[in-house]
Amino acid sequence: MSTIQLNHSKVSHLPLAVAIFIFLAMPAFGQVKNTKKLSRLPPPLRERLIQRLELFVQYDRAREYGKQFDLLSRSYLESNKFDREAYVEFKRKGIRGTLLEIKIYDVALHLKDNYVEIPASAKTMYQGRVVDDSWNFTAHLRDGEWYFDYAWIDRSEERRVG
Repeated sequence: MSTIQLNHSKVSHLPLAVAIFIFLAMPAFGQVKNTKKLSRLPPPLRERLIQRLELFVQYDRAREYGKQFDLLSRSYLESNKFDREAYVEFKRKGIRGTLLEIKIYDVALHLKDNYVEIPASAKTMYQGRVVDDSWNFTAHLRDGEWYFDYAWIDRSEERRVG
């Protein structure tokens, strides 16, 4: 029987920046916590909403802002005057950091008007550290698919939006 030995000295020299990049770029599922709050939605709508929220976080982590753009609602894009290029440029500035995970803490259903409000707490990588944030998502149902508006809420005195 052969034994595999790891050379730990090589692993310990892995630059922190590379390790963080790998962590952020890895596709991860389960980035949306407390999905039971969505239980009042019909199952097919609920499952697709969770999938789309997972993609939203995954694209932010991987810095795939062009793909994330495709998940945004028309109202969000119009109110912020974003086309794809402007949105990608805005996100690359990193003003709000990188979204790592969201935890739904409440849901307001407005199915007659085809939207759901989703306040959430979030883990965000900001200036090299993980911080807790609050985000408000509004999921709009259009042609059987969910699209998002979102707002980041700065509750920290040490963090300012530029």
